[in-house]
Amino acid sequence: MSHLIKELETPLSLEAIQDLKLGDLVTLNGRFFSCRSKFHAKMVREQAPIPPSLQGINVMCQMGPVMKKEGDSWAVMSAGPTTSFRMDPYGPAMIKRLGLRAIIGKGTMGVKTMAAMREEGCVHLCSVGMDSNVLPSKIQRVVSVAYLEEFGMIEAVWVFEAKGWGPFVVDIDATGANYFDHINRDIQERLPEVQKRLGLDPHYKYAIF
Repeated sequence: MSHLIKELETPLSLEAIQDLKLGDLVTLNGRFFSCRSKFHAKMVREQAPIPPSLQGINVMCQMGPVMKKEGDSWAVMSAGPTTSFRMDPYGPAMIKRLGLRAIIGKGTMGVKTMAAMREEGCVHLCSVGMDSNVLPSKIQRVVSVAYLEEFGMIEAVWVFEAKGWGPFVVDIDATGANYFDHINRDIQERLPEVQKRLGLDPHYKYAIF
């Protein structure tokens, strides 16, 4: 993993995301939008029109922020990426329909989404150890909100303008390679040596809770 943080400006260019490598740390300046599963279903299953507020925005964050109305504006009380894999069935269609260059979430995404990222030019950025009560300080303003009445605050589509949003790890790059796959292969290669050193039966079954 690279410890040098790359600062990216949105909207992201194809060249910018093609320059990213697995394990790179990145922050984002500019606009991105947040959404969850209801918006994915609206776009993919119902083929609803893309909200005009998303015009020119190609970074999507899988996130349900906690917001507070203050007069005529909104304040972000808590904001942190949620698990991307729950939205994985919609991944390829969302990338193609919305022209996404980056998806931000927790964890990673599946094989079909990885293939779409390779075909369309998109990356997945994974959150690592970030406090959802700290990240809001990096949001400079709330630009707009769509589907608030229909979806509710958490599932609504919020457009934010941020400075230094992140840092995030590139866990799927524009070639469709997956950082977690590399880690898992390394674990499997090293496991027999570790088991032998610790005197563990190689056939012992274990679980992580």
